[in-house]
Amino acid sequence: MFIRLKRHSGIITGIIFLSFLAALCALIYFFVERNSYPLLWVLLFWISFCLLYFVSLSNVVLRSRKFPAPLLISAMTPFLFLGLAEISIWSSGVHKYYYSQSEFEIEDFPSDKIPQYWLDLKHYTELSEEISFFSDGIRALVLKPNVSNDVVTSNSLGFRGADFQPKKKNTYRIAVMGGSTAYGWQSPSDKATVSAILESLFRDEIEADVEVLNLAVPAGNSQIDYNIIGTYGVELDIDSIVFVTGHNDINGTTENIRVITEFSTEFLRNKDRGDFMFSMFTKSAGFSVQRAIFHIKSLQWLIKTLGGEPAPSEVVWVGERNLRDTTFYKKNISEYLARMKKIYKATKHLGMEVFIFHQPTLRDEINRRERENIPLTTYEIDSLKWLKKAPFWEDVVLDSEEIISEADYQAREFGYRYYGMNDVFDNHKGIARQGAFVDPNALYVSWAHWTETGARLVAERIFHTIKDQVRVHIETKTGE
Repeated sequence: MFIRLKRHSGIITGIIFLSFLAALCALIYFFVERNSYPLLWVLLFWISFCLLYFVSLSNVVLRSRKFPAPLLISAMTPFLFLGLAEISIWSSGVHKYYYSQSEFEIEDFPSDKIPQYWLDLKHYTELSEEISFFSDGIRALVLKPNVSNDVVTSNSLGFRGADFQPKKKNTYRIAVMGGSTAYGWQSPSDKATVSAILESLFRDEIEADVEVLNLAVPAGNSQIDYNIIGTYGVELDIDSIVFVTGHNDINGTTENIRVITEFSTEFLRNKDRGDFMFSMFTKSAGFSVQRAIFHIKSLQWLIKTLGGEPAPSEVVWVGERNLRDTTFYKKNISEYLARMKKIYKATKHLGMEVFIFHQPTLRDEINRRERENIPLTTYEIDSLKWLKKAPFWEDVVLDSEEIISEADYQAREFGYRYYGMNDVFDNHKGIARQGAFVDPNALYVSWAHWTETGARLVAERIFHTIKDQVRVHIETKTGE
């Protein structure tokens, strides 16, 4: 038996090695082309790695004990144990306990309360499973088109809602732009988004045909908005733009997709440049390695078992991490204002009216409630404690009015206004956020995403702020 094994061990090693390379290539492909985690491919990678190790070990024992084969086998040994642990965790189902947001089934929840994880995993995950990486050269991250379920719809362009129809004569088109909050991520339905509520308010109170299109992009920033305005905004003949923005740009949550945004912008201009494509490949490879590291379940499980904080699970693009030093927010604010200035110049040139609203967030609301001695829920108290441990959190939370004032001063130079909304929830008597359950009377589903109650209050504020100006624009347009 050993003679036969010795005779064929080289062939077997070669076959397993090719399988390993195939699994690795598939893994990298899915990392680069999709913004979702390919669990089955990762599991296949670890299985093929372990098989490769054992077959290579037998090959070394039976055929060659000379350097460097034993050294290579020794170097692979730590990864062997990591791979075995990874396979064991997945096969035993331990990962479901540690990484699902709740161990309960949907049926276990009261029918009058929608659990947050149900909104995330059951419907929005279906939409985000095939978010394209570097797909259209405009948005960087593009949602899967033509998805329709009980909660969310995406049209053929990957924007939220039904397909955009050709613009009718005397129709006034408003585009809502921004990140996931403006998009309505985690909203219970398409009708519960800011854009849908805003359209309904206009149609109820203004005698004109007003359409409000949702051109917001989850994880979007001002650079993506600029790209959309120059392409989709022109094609759709947008008259006015309502920005619900600020959070992603200033707080650094879009820093992780900054490189992809640059890819998209550059690719749009230089599709045939070989050096650019090579640069994209090398940076994508770095991103793939980092992402793989942050999704090794065995390491996450070990850290959590030992009582530590899990390693960051967010995507880290091309080896860059957010280091919130003393210059972090100042740099973000400066770059944000510079990009908004580009947007103002472009919209002026295109003849579009612009209204900018600085989006409120849960941390702003919790901070306000503590300052005004409003009772907080257990979740809100715990969140506030966590916030105060975050480096330089006060630079954004406590000084947002100064940021808004500076942004408004710049907008006024172009005849626009940059509105703050820190007081938009002042008269709300319910809680800010419950925690595991989404209370219908709460304001937030998660840190930046509103319930229907929160979205309605924001939409009403926007409507009452801009309705008179929009009415004048409509009259001017129809008069021409």
